[in-house]
Amino acid sequence: MGTARAFSVCMQEKTTDIYDSLSRIYDKLFFVLKPGHRRVGKYLEEQKIKQILEVGVGTGLTFEHYPADVQVTAIDMSSGMLKFAQEKKQSRNDIAIDLAQMDALDLKYPDNHFECTYAPSLLTVVPHPKQLIREMIRVTKPGGIIIIVSHFEGDYWQDRAFSKFAAPFTKRLFGFRMDLKFRLFDQCPEVEFLAREKVNPVGPYCLSHLVILRKQK
Repeated sequence: MGTARAFSVCMQEKTTDIYDSLSRIYDKLFFVLKPGHRRVGKYLEEQKIKQILEVGVGTGLTFEHYPADVQVTAIDMSSGMLKFAQEKKQSRNDIAIDLAQMDALDLKYPDNHFECTYAPSLLTVVPHPKQLIREMIRVTKPGGIIIIVSHFEGDYWQDRAFSKFAAPFTKRLFGFRMDLKFRLFDQCPEVEFLAREKVNPVGPYCLSHLVILRKQK
């Protein structure tokens, strides 16, 4: 195994350990993400999207916001998180949810398979966000939708200052970075930008952005 690959695996294992440990209190810490989950659920309903791959399901906080009669395949690296997602799954008998433990950077699904792929608050956690985006695009059908909810550095100095201040704490405590930039999507010519909006406000700052992309036909 090469040095870069070994480092990546080490970082991913460390992050998985962090989220295994956080799984019992995750819902109490990250309830602030619910407005973003709600907004995505509304979008899925408006667009009549029925087949979704959720990448980085965590404890299943998104489940309550899905519209009825959708089919969700949901993956996560953390067995601790999946344990709680399994419990939440029982409360949604009106939708089909299939859970699996899997590396988001190496999705075990064929090309052009899902109508929609959705990553809630995962892009800043994985060691290679570009690879995550590439994998999501790969398994999405032509004309399908890619949805990402994530923290980005922001356009204004206040947002950048907030990111710089919070970065050491979020990396140490929660394993996620605060320095992602929107130009990350400039390297994805096979998708078109449909929407970008702020979600999950915390006081005067924006914790997350919702980004919606369409894979070219």
